[in-house]
Amino acid sequence: MESKIDYLTLTLKPENSSVRLDMALSTLRHTMLLGDLISKMTLKGRFAFYDFHFSYENIHLLHTTPDKFQEQGLCLRISSQGLDYLTAYLKSYGIELKDWLGMWRALCFNGYITKDTRMDYALDDIRFKGDKPLLTMRKVLQCKARHEICKKARTIDIVNGDELGTRERTKFINGEEVNGMTMYVGVRQSESFVRFYDKLAEHKQQRKEIPEGCTSWTRCELELKGAAAMSALNAYLDYSPEKYAEYMRGVLNDHCRFISRTSSNVSRCPVKRWWREFLQGCTERFKLPHGKPARSALARADRGLSQYVPTLFTMIKEYGIEGFLAWYDAKVDNFMKQGKTLFKSELAENIREDIRDYEEMNAFKYYEYTTAEDCELEDRIRRQHFDYFQKFYKVVRCCEFDEQHSNFMNSQEVLDNGL
Repeated sequence: MESKIDYLTLTLKPENSSVRLDMALSTLRHTMLLGDLISKMTLKGRFAFYDFHFSYENIHLLHTTPDKFQEQGLCLRISSQGLDYLTAYLKSYGIELKDWLGMWRALCFNGYITKDTRMDYALDDIRFKGDKPLLTMRKVLQCKARHEICKKARTIDIVNGDELGTRERTKFINGEEVNGMTMYVGVRQSESFVRFYDKLAEHKQQRKEIPEGCTSWTRCELELKGAAAMSALNAYLDYSPEKYAEYMRGVLNDHCRFISRTSSNVSRCPVKRWWREFLQGCTERFKLPHGKPARSALARADRGLSQYVPTLFTMIKEYGIEGFLAWYDAKVDNFMKQGKTLFKSELAENIREDIRDYEEMNAFKYYEYTTAEDCELEDRIRRQHFDYFQKFYKVVRCCEFDEQHSNFMNSQEVLDNGL
């Protein structure tokens, strides 16, 4: 089985108003070593709520006008092919992708709010010369038909639920009918979503190059968004490659399992042998951390009352302020007669001290709330920041990397020199 990060969406916003768009782009060009890549990007137009969409080699840079940068920030969208190119691009500088992403996270100490808003993690069962595969779409669809798929320790309701869906794609390639099947587990809008699909059929339909001798290729893909994506990024940066692969198999096993129906109690049903072997014997189920900052009574009140603003506005507009206050006093009297306590001391204290959050929500907190080992997170980030700049200054000072990088940008052979 092969596994890899297959898609990334990284966003960057200023933590305070002193950081401008030109400063953020300069950080990408110089600190993040993307200058030569950005210089080759072409303008594609607009994308979503971003005014400018630049692209090169499946790496997309999105940003808005300077006056809207404080609110919207900028974004890097990197597809599977883009990640392959970016990895080779960084290696021409002697920098690994993991080092680069560690520095991206470390920008949270440099005036930026950086987030991983989406990560796709792919696990492939790819076979050559007729070797028997473990994971196939036939097995997956059979389990769907037999109600042998569990999501988070419960059987998915296929009749009434919408958490299992399939899609079939058929194309004729050189006169041959090529059928591609995809099955989805979960809701696309949620933070965690899984899809199974025939990768070999997809390559044939898109006329992409197929590995020589490949006879079966089925992919299981985790699509993570929001806090789940940031949790997976933290694990990638802080675990060894082996431990990270094991961790992500446990995350997948928590989200989706294939069982043999031997009992009405799904917790007693054994996991399918082929699924256990596909996960390389993993039996753990890891839940991605998802914490939130503690909200004060003032913050909760502000959020709760916001939905009533149109109602209050209409009442004041029609009754007048005096009529509205008379209505309010009558309601207060009614509550008092019932012996109810109206005064909320915690809210009053928060209002006096203008406490909107119990904890300061700075750029670092977004990572602290999505890591499994937050006790040492700050030290790890600072150490990765230091390690990156040691390599960065070697890039700046060593002409060997200038020549190696120039050869790469000119599509010439690049020497595989380590640091």
